[in-house]
Amino acid sequence: MKPKEKYIALLKNQLDKLNSTAFDLAAWKKSTILILSSAFGSGNVRTKAIESIEYEYNSWSLRDESGTKDPIKIICKETLLAIIDEIELSDTLIINNTGEESTYLGFIWDAFENELTGSKSKLLKKTVLEEKNPNLKSTNIDIILQELPDETKRNILKQILLSEELKKWLSE
Repeated sequence: MKPKEKYIALLKNQLDKLNSTAFDLAAWKKSTILILSSAFGSGNVRTKAIESIEYEYNSWSLRDESGTKDPIKIICKETLLAIIDEIELSDTLIINNTGEESTYLGFIWDAFENELTGSKSKLLKKTVLEEKNPNLKSTNIDIILQELPDETKRNILKQILLSEELKKWLSE
């Protein structure tokens, strides 16, 4: 079985755990985060999405959700299904065929996705991936970056420079 298929199987196992009567959100989150960190590196947006899932104990949420399925399980399920879909559609996975971690560079793109609007992020990704002419690619990227506010550029660089992945790589 290829690493991609192994991760999909592990995540589908996590989906099955949502149906358990002995479901424990904290334990489920920890094990799911371990799997996602192994596949995508620590601190990625997928891991952060799982980390942010919490029960709301205020009276409005309890009253609004009485008599329905557990809303947290629904959020867990939908988030995990989106991640599985992403892996299935992806041409590559961060882990190489030997099962050892390869150099993970996703944290760089995560910084861009965290700071750019959806349309800017899509345009930059399309330019990087699809433009064949190196001079035109460089010019188009330069135009996109020049349009960004200085604070956005600083935030992107700061996220990259403060990432655990870069720290780990620099210390090797």
